Amino acid sequence: MIFSGFVYIAAYVLQAITSILPSSDGFPAEVSSAFTTFGGYVQILDTVLPLATLATVLAILFALDLAVFGFKTFKWLISHLPFVGGRG
Repeated sequence: MIFSGFVYIAAYVLQAITSILPSSDGFPAEVSSAFTTFGGYVQILDTVLPLATLATVLAILFALDLAVFGFKTFKWLISHLPFVGGRG
């Protein structure tokens, strides 16, 4: 009973916040036709340069770069502990 009151209050606050935001009908038709045209150009380019393979290679490179950054950040944080790195 008390919990449902909190849920009703939270729902009322969220409804009040979302009523302030503007409403939209979505993207105009020109945006959809632009993406369709762009897809056609990409499909033509795909015969020369396989974009699916390029996306996979870029994802692997991004993951490796993120892993190196994470390792260096972890190493930097650990080096500030007095009993491990000595620079506390």
